[in-house]
Amino acid sequence: MKTEYLIIGDSFIAGGGAHNNSGWAQMFKNNHPALNVEIAGVGGDNILKVNERLSALPKSAFDVVILGVGINDSRYRPSKDGYEVSLEDFQKGLDSFAKFFRQKNPDVSLFFVGLTRVDETKASPYKPDKYYLNKNIELFNSKIEETAHSIGVTYIQVPMLYENSGNLADGLHPSDQGHKTLYRVISSKISELKH
Repeated sequence: MKTEYLIIGDSFIAGGGAHNNSGWAQMFKNNHPALNVEIAGVGGDNILKVNERLSALPKSAFDVVILGVGINDSRYRPSKDGYEVSLEDFQKGLDSFAKFFRQKNPDVSLFFVGLTRVDETKASPYKPDKYYLNKNIELFNSKIEETAHSIGVTYIQVPMLYENSGNLADGLHPSDQGHKTLYRVISSKISELKH
């Protein structure tokens, strides 16, 4: 029986910024034909929207679940009055996410992927009502790492990407090159822990 993988989250999971949306999650699926890999990335999603989608998954018992979310939670929207999701609600959402999959399979391996950074000259604002700032992304990234450690989930630190302009397609999403970098780091960490 094939090992069941779920990679779920926002546009980074959906392949945003890559040609034909073939981002790092699709690369993982293509390079691991011996695994059953389901990809459930939706552009614009935050942790609350991801959690709303869980009950609609075609199956809910997975062996490995990889979550990539947080950059949209950190953005200012529609104004600079506050984050899209508060840090407290973000942490609660991560905790609920882990509990959902552990109830379905107590032996599930859970991974939380860390956040890349943005080119603020292009991402703040990214659209008239969306502002992404690295200082906010750093706060949410720290919350991902802290929550992962506190609830026994593996945190995967990823490169910030923005230091090399070739890594970002539009100041926010990874380019083909950026997705390849993420794929190498994430797949290496998962392989290290799953073998």
